[in-house]
Amino acid sequence: MAATTLLTVEEFLKMPMKEGIKYELVHGQVVETNVMGTARRFHERVKANCIRLLVAYILQHPLGEVFSETAFMLTEDLMCIPDISVIRQDRLGGDQNTLYEGSPALAIEVVSSDAAADLERKIEDYLAYGSQEAWVVYPEQKVIRTYRRDGHSILFKGDDRVEAADVLPGFSIPASDFFAGI
Repeated sequence: MAATTLLTVEEFLKMPMKEGIKYELVHGQVVETNVMGTARRFHERVKANCIRLLVAYILQHPLGEVFSETAFMLTEDLMCIPDISVIRQDRLGGDQNTLYEGSPALAIEVVSSDAAADLERKIEDYLAYGSQEAWVVYPEQKVIRTYRRDGHSILFKGDDRVEAADVLPGFSIPASDFFAGI
């Protein structure tokens, strides 16, 4: 059995990649997470709703920016790409030609085809490397589960108001708004 060569993020970023494929580096191993642009419309519409709601909040409370599909170097051999992220204003400066180091303040994954174990690992990694919260949005069930660094987790559905006081002070939106029009 051949030994697997583990890569650093720096080595990973120099590798030739197939166009249209989304890759992450998980503890030195290259993981193909999906073919970009092949997510169902349902997934993309929910993601667009999330971005719209977060951008509306950020425009009223300029504490950072909302990003989609942005790479974060968590360690020298771990790079993740959340579907959506919120980055605090104080982290937006610096060398614009490098990856963000550490997790975003808020990392959001919209479930499409990620295996449960992979999704759990991502949430654990985001929280372990700096995210204050991580959300998993389940389009089929129309629910959102939030995870905090202290281990607290809440499931929101229907008229339950999704809040993230530590990350987004004053943000309070019914869970159903994330699935509006779908």
